[in-house]
Amino acid sequence: MSVSADDLKRAMTNKTDEELYDIVYGHSDEYIADAVEAAKLEFSSRNVAPETVCHLSTAVEKEKQLEEAPSARPTPAQAGWDVAWFMVHLALVYLIATDLTPWLGGWVQRSLLPELGWPKSVSGFQFLFSHLLVLSFVPAFVTGLANVRLRQKVVAYVWLVPGVLLGYKLVTFPTTSVFQSFQSHASSALHQYFGGGFLIPDFRNWQEFWSTTVNADAMRGMEQLHFTAPFYAGVAYSIAAWISSRIDVRSKLTTKFTAWEAAKFGPRQH
Repeated sequence: MSVSADDLKRAMTNKTDEELYDIVYGHSDEYIADAVEAAKLEFSSRNVAPETVCHLSTAVEKEKQLEEAPSARPTPAQAGWDVAWFMVHLALVYLIATDLTPWLGGWVQRSLLPELGWPKSVSGFQFLFSHLLVLSFVPAFVTGLANVRLRQKVVAYVWLVPGVLLGYKLVTFPTTSVFQSFQSHASSALHQYFGGGFLIPDFRNWQEFWSTTVNADAMRGMEQLHFTAPFYAGVAYSIAAWISSRIDVRSKLTTKFTAWEAAKFGPRQH
Protein backbone atom coordinates (compact mmCIF):
# COMPACT_ATOMS: atom_id res chain seq x y z
CA MET A 1 0.00 0.00 0.00
CA SER A 2 1.56 3.28 -1.14
CA VAL A 3 1.23 6.52 0.77
CA SER A 4 1.08 9.83 -1.07
CA ALA A 5 3.40 12.69 -0.32
CA ASP A 6 0.44 14.81 0.82
CA ASP A 7 -0.65 12.13 3.29
CA LEU A 8 2.83 11.94 4.72
CA LYS A 9 3.05 15.71 4.99
CA ARG A 10 -0.26 15.87 6.89
CA ALA A 11 0.81 13.04 9.18
CA MET A 12 4.09 14.75 10.02
CA THR A 13 2.36 18.06 10.66
CA ASN A 14 0.47 16.46 13.54
CA LYS A 15 3.59 15.10 15.22
CA THR A 16 5.54 16.77 18.00
CA ASP A 17 9.12 17.98 17.66
CA GLU A 18 10.26 15.01 19.72
CA GLU A 19 8.50 12.52 17.44
CA LEU A 20 9.89 14.13 14.29
CA TYR A 21 13.44 14.16 15.62
CA ASP A 22 13.15 10.52 16.64
CA ILE A 23 11.97 9.55 13.14
CA VAL A 24 14.83 11.39 11.45
CA TYR A 25 17.75 10.73 13.82
CA GLY A 26 16.61 8.04 16.24
CA HIS A 27 14.82 5.24 14.39
CA SER A 28 15.00 6.18 10.72
CA ASP A 29 15.60 2.51 9.82
CA GLU A 30 12.05 1.71 10.99
CA TYR A 31 10.40 4.05 8.46
CA ILE A 32 10.29 4.25 4.69
CA ALA A 33 12.58 6.78 3.05
CA ASP A 34 9.68 9.06 2.04
CA ALA A 35 8.44 9.21 5.62
CA VAL A 36 11.88 10.11 6.94
CA GLU A 37 12.25 12.82 4.30
CA ALA A 38 8.79 14.22 5.11
CA ALA A 39 9.68 14.29 8.81
CA LYS A 40 12.97 16.05 8.03
CA LEU A 41 11.21 18.70 5.93
CA GLU A 42 8.60 19.31 8.62
CA PHE A 43 11.19 19.52 11.38
CA SER A 44 13.29 21.98 9.38
CA SER A 45 10.28 24.17 8.66
CA ARG A 46 9.56 24.61 12.37
CA ASN A 47 12.81 26.47 13.01
CA VAL A 48 13.39 24.68 16.32
CA ALA A 49 15.73 26.52 18.69
CA PRO A 50 19.29 25.13 18.86
CA GLU A 51 18.92 24.52 22.61
CA THR A 52 15.84 22.39 22.00
CA VAL A 53 17.63 20.43 19.28
CA CYS A 54 20.45 19.61 21.71
CA HIS A 55 17.94 18.38 24.30
CA LEU A 56 16.21 16.22 21.69
CA SER A 57 19.56 14.78 20.58
CA THR A 58 20.47 13.86 24.16
CA ALA A 59 17.11 12.18 24.74
CA VAL A 60 17.34 10.14 21.54
CA GLU A 61 20.90 9.02 22.34
CA LYS A 62 19.89 7.85 25.81
CA GLU A 63 16.96 5.91 24.39
CA LYS A 64 19.17 4.23 21.78
CA GLN A 65 21.74 3.28 24.42
CA LEU A 66 19.01 1.60 26.49
CA GLU A 67 17.75 -0.27 23.43
CA GLU A 68 21.23 -1.41 22.47
CA ALA A 69 22.24 -2.51 25.97
CA PRO A 70 23.31 -6.17 25.72
CA SER A 71 21.69 -8.93 27.73
CA ALA A 72 23.45 -10.05 30.91
CA ARG A 73 24.43 -13.41 29.41
CA PRO A 74 25.13 -13.47 25.65
CA THR A 75 24.19 -16.54 23.64
CA PRO A 76 26.93 -18.78 22.18
CA ALA A 77 26.19 -17.34 18.75
CA GLN A 78 26.60 -13.79 20.04
CA ALA A 79 29.83 -14.74 21.79
CA GLY A 80 31.12 -16.32 18.58
CA TRP A 81 30.37 -13.19 16.59
CA ASP A 82 32.02 -11.06 19.26
CA VAL A 83 35.20 -13.12 19.00
CA ALA A 84 35.12 -12.96 15.21
CA TRP A 85 34.66 -9.18 15.17
CA PHE A 86 37.36 -8.81 17.82
CA MET A 87 39.81 -10.62 15.55
CA VAL A 88 38.81 -8.41 12.61
CA HIS A 89 39.40 -5.23 14.61
CA LEU A 90 42.67 -6.60 16.01
CA ALA A 91 43.91 -7.40 12.51
CA LEU A 92 42.96 -3.88 11.43
CA VAL A 93 44.95 -2.39 14.31
CA TYR A 94 48.05 -4.36 13.31
CA LEU A 95 47.55 -3.42 9.66
CA ILE A 96 47.45 0.26 10.63
CA ALA A 97 50.50 -0.03 12.90
CA THR A 98 52.82 -2.10 10.73
CA ASP A 99 51.73 -1.17 7.18
CA LEU A 100 49.87 2.14 7.14
CA THR A 101 52.19 3.85 9.64
CA PRO A 102 55.39 3.44 7.54
CA TRP A 103 53.53 4.58 4.41
CA LEU A 104 52.12 7.59 6.27
CA GLY A 105 55.56 8.48 7.60
CA GLY A 106 57.01 8.42 4.10
CA TRP A 107 54.17 10.54 2.70
CA VAL A 108 54.46 13.12 5.47
CA GLN A 109 58.23 13.42 5.06
CA ARG A 110 58.37 13.39 1.26
CA SER A 111 55.16 15.24 0.34
CA LEU A 112 53.50 17.09 3.20
CA LEU A 113 56.44 18.68 5.00
CA PRO A 114 58.14 20.02 1.83
CA GLU A 115 54.84 21.68 0.90
CA LEU A 116 54.92 23.38 4.30
CA GLY A 117 58.48 24.56 3.79
CA TRP A 118 60.25 21.87 5.81
CA PRO A 119 62.59 19.94 3.52
CA LYS A 120 63.80 16.44 4.30
CA SER A 121 66.62 16.58 6.83
CA VAL A 122 66.89 13.01 8.20
CA SER A 123 66.57 9.53 6.78
CA GLY A 124 63.17 7.95 6.26
CA PHE A 125 63.75 5.34 8.96
CA GLN A 126 64.87 7.95 11.47
CA PHE A 127 61.83 10.12 10.76
CA LEU A 128 59.45 7.16 11.04
CA PHE A 129 60.81 5.82 14.32
CA SER A 130 61.17 9.30 15.86
CA HIS A 131 57.46 10.07 15.24
CA LEU A 132 56.04 6.58 15.74
CA LEU A 133 53.54 7.65 18.41
CA VAL A 134 51.82 10.28 16.27
CA LEU A 135 52.03 8.32 13.02
CA SER A 136 50.36 5.25 14.55
CA PHE A 137 47.98 6.93 17.01
CA VAL A 138 46.28 9.40 14.66
CA PRO A 139 45.19 7.02 11.84
CA ALA A 140 44.07 4.40 14.38
CA PHE A 141 41.99 6.99 16.24
CA VAL A 142 40.33 8.20 13.05
CA THR A 143 39.60 4.63 11.98
CA GLY A 144 38.20 3.80 15.40
CA LEU A 145 35.65 6.59 15.06
CA ALA A 146 34.06 4.56 12.25
CA ASN A 147 32.73 2.29 15.01
CA VAL A 148 29.93 4.86 15.32
CA ARG A 149 28.04 2.68 12.83
CA LEU A 150 28.94 -0.69 14.36
CA ARG A 151 28.94 0.21 18.06
CA GLN A 152 30.69 -3.04 18.96
CA LYS A 153 31.75 -3.09 22.58
CA VAL A 154 34.52 -5.66 22.00
CA VAL A 155 36.55 -2.93 20.29
CA ALA A 156 37.22 -1.38 23.70
CA TYR A 157 39.49 -4.36 24.51
CA VAL A 158 41.51 -4.49 21.28
CA TRP A 159 44.46 -2.75 22.96
CA LEU A 160 44.88 -5.63 25.42
CA VAL A 161 46.54 -8.02 22.95
CA PRO A 162 49.34 -5.67 21.81
CA GLY A 163 49.58 -4.45 25.41
CA VAL A 164 50.18 -7.96 26.74
CA LEU A 165 52.72 -8.70 24.02
CA LEU A 166 54.56 -5.44 24.70
CA GLY A 167 54.52 -6.15 28.44
CA TYR A 168 55.97 -9.61 27.81
CA LYS A 169 58.80 -8.12 25.71
CA LEU A 170 59.56 -5.61 28.47
CA VAL A 171 59.64 -8.24 31.19
CA THR A 172 61.73 -10.70 29.19
CA PHE A 173 64.13 -8.10 27.81
CA PRO A 174 67.59 -9.68 28.17
CA THR A 175 69.96 -8.39 30.79
CA THR A 176 73.52 -7.46 29.89
CA SER A 177 74.88 -9.01 33.06
CA VAL A 178 73.71 -11.14 35.95
CA PHE A 179 74.81 -8.28 38.19
CA GLN A 180 72.64 -5.70 36.41
CA SER A 181 70.25 -4.03 38.85
CA PHE A 182 66.47 -4.07 38.38
CA GLN A 183 66.42 -0.31 37.85
CA SER A 184 69.10 -0.52 35.19
CA HIS A 185 67.33 -3.40 33.47
CA ALA A 186 63.99 -1.57 33.50
CA SER A 187 65.61 1.56 32.10
CA SER A 188 67.20 -0.44 29.27
CA ALA A 189 63.92 -2.18 28.45
CA LEU A 190 61.95 1.09 28.42
CA HIS A 191 64.56 2.68 26.19
CA GLN A 192 64.38 -0.28 23.82
CA TYR A 193 60.61 -0.04 23.34
CA PHE A 194 59.78 3.60 24.11
CA GLY A 195 63.01 5.55 23.78
CA GLY A 196 63.80 8.05 21.01
CA GLY A 197 67.08 9.60 19.95
CA PHE A 198 67.43 7.57 16.76
CA LEU A 199 70.47 8.11 14.56
CA ILE A 200 70.00 6.20 11.32
CA PRO A 201 71.82 7.20 8.11
CA ASP A 202 70.04 7.37 4.77
CA PHE A 203 70.89 4.91 2.01
CA ARG A 204 71.39 5.30 -1.74
CA ASN A 205 71.85 1.68 -2.85
CA TRP A 206 71.15 -1.84 -1.68
CA GLN A 207 74.54 -2.25 -0.03
CA GLU A 208 73.92 0.83 2.12
CA PHE A 209 70.39 -0.38 2.79
CA TRP A 210 71.56 -3.70 4.21
CA SER A 211 74.19 -1.98 6.31
CA THR A 212 71.44 0.28 7.66
CA THR A 213 69.31 -2.68 8.73
CA VAL A 214 72.00 -3.87 11.13
CA ASN A 215 72.31 -0.42 12.69
CA ALA A 216 71.53 -0.70 16.42
CA ASP A 217 69.02 2.17 16.32
CA ALA A 218 67.38 0.72 13.21
CA MET A 219 66.90 -2.63 14.93
CA ARG A 220 65.51 -0.86 18.01
CA GLY A 221 63.14 1.10 15.77
CA MET A 222 61.90 -2.09 14.09
CA GLU A 223 61.18 -3.58 17.50
CA GLN A 224 59.12 -0.50 18.34
CA LEU A 225 57.32 -0.71 14.99
CA HIS A 226 56.30 -4.34 15.60
CA PHE A 227 55.49 -4.15 19.32
CA THR A 228 55.10 -0.54 20.50
CA ALA A 229 53.25 0.89 17.48
CA PRO A 230 50.47 -1.76 17.69
CA PHE A 231 50.05 -0.82 21.36
CA TYR A 232 49.75 2.88 20.45
CA ALA A 233 47.33 2.05 17.66
CA GLY A 234 45.29 -0.29 19.85
CA VAL A 235 44.89 2.32 22.58
CA ALA A 236 43.88 4.98 20.03
CA TYR A 237 41.45 2.62 18.28
CA SER A 238 39.81 1.59 21.54
CA ILE A 239 39.50 5.16 22.83
CA ALA A 240 37.91 6.33 19.58
CA ALA A 241 35.53 3.37 19.54
CA TRP A 242 34.58 4.02 23.18
CA ILE A 243 33.81 7.64 22.32
CA SER A 244 31.77 6.72 19.25
CA SER A 245 29.80 4.11 21.21
CA ARG A 246 28.59 6.78 23.60
CA ILE A 247 28.32 9.78 21.31
CA ASP A 248 26.69 9.68 17.90
CA VAL A 249 29.36 11.82 16.26
CA ARG A 250 27.61 12.01 12.92
CA SER A 251 24.29 13.00 14.50
CA LYS A 252 26.05 15.58 16.67
CA LEU A 253 27.76 17.17 13.68
CA THR A 254 24.56 17.15 11.64
CA THR A 255 22.61 18.70 14.47
CA LYS A 256 25.22 21.39 15.08
CA PHE A 257 25.40 22.22 11.39
CA THR A 258 21.62 22.37 11.06
CA ALA A 259 21.37 24.67 14.07
CA TRP A 260 24.18 26.90 12.75
CA GLU A 261 22.61 27.01 9.29
CA ALA A 262 19.20 27.93 10.69
CA ALA A 263 20.67 30.64 12.92
CA LYS A 264 22.72 32.15 10.10
CA PHE A 265 20.46 31.78 7.07
CA GLY A 266 17.06 31.05 8.57
CA PRO A 267 14.99 27.90 8.06
CA ARG A 268 15.20 26.18 4.71
CA GLN A 269 12.52 27.00 2.19
CA HIS A 270 10.92 24.00 0.46
